[in-house]
Formats: sequence, structure tokens, C-alpha cells
Amino acid sequence: MGELGELLELLHGADRSFQTAVAEFRVWAAAGHESRIRIWFEPPDRIREEREGDLAATLRVGVRAGDRWWTYSDHLGAITNEAPNEGHGIGTMLQFFFQPWPLASVLRMELVGRGRQADRPTWRVLAKPLADGNPDMHLGVRFRLHSLAGEADDYLLDVDQERGLILRVEARRHGEAVQIHEATELVLDAPIDPERFVFEPPEGEEVQTFRDLAPDVSQLPLHEAVGKVPFTVYVPARVPDNWRLRASVFAARERPPIPAWITVWYSTEDASGEVHISETKIDDDHWRTITQSDDWHEIETGSGTTRAFRGPNDVEQALVMRRMGDTRVTLSSQSVGVETLIELAEALVPASKAPPRI
Repeated sequence: MGELGELLELLHGADRSFQTAVAEFRVWAAAGHESRIRIWFEPPDRIREEREGDLAATLRVGVRAGDRWWTYSDHLGAITNEAPNEGHGIGTMLQFFFQPWPLASVLRMELVGRGRQADRPTWRVLAKPLADGNPDMHLGVRFRLHSLAGEADDYLLDVDQERGLILRVEARRHGEAVQIHEATELVLDAPIDPERFVFEPPEGEEVQTFRDLAPDVSQLPLHEAVGKVPFTVYVPARVPDNWRLRASVFAARERPPIPAWITVWYSTEDASGEVHISETKIDDDHWRTITQSDDWHEIETGSGTTRAFRGPNDVEQALVMRRMGDTRVTLSSQSVGVETLIELAEALVPASKAPPRI
């Protein structure tokens, strides 16, 4: 068996080559982002992940023990699952290090030398996606390569000569590194303290479930809904007589940080037509980000400026957005076109807090 055959055999059996792993990884991107990730892994289903740096924004600590898992992030706080099939993402960013064969199976590999990584001898491998020129296979390859910077031209790998674990991946475009994942420390087959797989939330944090994070929604008459939000609510001055209305208020949350918002639905009696209006308090930075997007096209109208975007053809959704004082108003519909939404947006007036007259 040649060296390449030996390498492929190592990669195929890498996930069975160790009992435990304790490792530290560095993740770097050309945009200037850098993170450190610490992993304690006892296959098949006990893992702890701790992050520092940019990637800590989405996860600081994650623990999985069997069917149960817990995570903590500044954004969401402490979360646990209620059912085994609820996703967690713990360790998945670095899964290819310890289970490399699914990744290796979509790469064309060439041995280019030997190296050393995490104080272990490695094979240096130049790898290119197998799907070049094959659009049917390309989607699957892109999915597997996503964590390695997806659309890279090629990858420079360091593969552990003894265990077949991938210890370093340098994703490159036009010969330049755009993302690097590398193990800086690695200890295999050493006992791991069972306490590593016990989750302790930070002091003062209450562990919640996804159900606890669900928006607090109230369906109310429009005049009551208007009084529940800290911004001016707008509705069309006139709508067809056969349109029905319902309103929902979504309460603000501190974690995850979500502003209060309101939705107003208009629909025809037979439900063949509908218009959805979503409103929230203007965030100037977010407004600039949205309106500078190539998706939104500025349209000059008779009484002001509206930004509009027609949705994808397969969805046939029309969108119109307008800034009204302290409120961002977005109108959408799958049954009427942009022109109709623009007319409604131009006819918006403040909604009354008084009950309707009967």
C-alpha cells in the first residue's frame, strides 16, 4: 500500500483511533476574526466546548451528556433541551477534526510533504473539492465544506500520521489563506474528570428551554394593541370593505434582545388575498444596513420615498418598507403586487387608540 492509501485508511478509521480527546484549537479568518476553542470529548456522546474570542458571541460554553445538553451565550443565556432531537451545535464546528472521513470523502487529495502540528507528526496534504464541474454533486460538497470556508479553491491539511485525525486546515482562495482551523494542543486517551460534563450556569443565570425563549404574543383588538408598544403604529387610511383585520403584539425581550413589535393582518373574507404589516421602533444602524442592501430599491412616489423589493419568483412575495417617524413599517403579501403595497404604504396614518364606533 502506498503512502496515499495509508493516509486514506487512517482517515477512514480516525474516529475509532482514540478513547478520549482534550484539545485546544485556534480559528482564524482573513477578515481579522480569531477565536480559541477548548474541547473535552469522550465518544460517542459526551463533549464539552468552551470558546474565547469572536466565536464566543454565539457560544461560550456547551456541554452534552447523552441525550441532554446545555449551552451558555451572552446573547441567549443558559439553554437546555426538552427533547433529544432539539439541536445544540456543541462541537459541530470542529467535528471534522475527530471524524474526518465524511469531509475527506469529498476531497481529491495529494500528499505534498510532512509537517508537525500540536507537537505531533503529520502528513501535509493538498486537497481540492471533488465536485469541480459537477453541479449535482456540488451542493453536497458545499454543505460538508461549509465549516472550512465553503467556496475555497483548495485546502492544505495536516493529518496526524498515527491516528488519522485532521490537526490543521488552511482554506485558500487564489493561493491565499482565508481561514485556518488548527489544533494547538492535543492529548489523547487520558481520563477526563466526569465533572467536565456537568454544566454549571454563571451565577445569577437561570437555565431556560427554547419554549421559554418563545415570543410573548398577544392577539388584541387594534386599539388595544396600539397602546402596548412604545412607538407610533400606522395603518392604511382605507382598505376594501370585505377585508378583515387582526393584530398581534410581540413583547420586547432583554435576552435574546428583541424589540417590541406589532403585526397587523388584513385578509379577504374568502382568504384569497392578504396583506401583512409588521412594525417596530426604528433602529438607525439597522435601518442603514437594510436600506444600503442591494436587495432594496428606492422608489420615488407621489408623497415621499419608499424602499421596495419584490421577493423571489418561486415565493412570489412582494415587500415594501417605509420609515414613518420613529417607526419602521414593512408591508408584505403573496397575493398582491408591489404597486398595491406602495399605494397602501403611501396612505398610512396613525392608528387610533380609541375603540371603534359601533
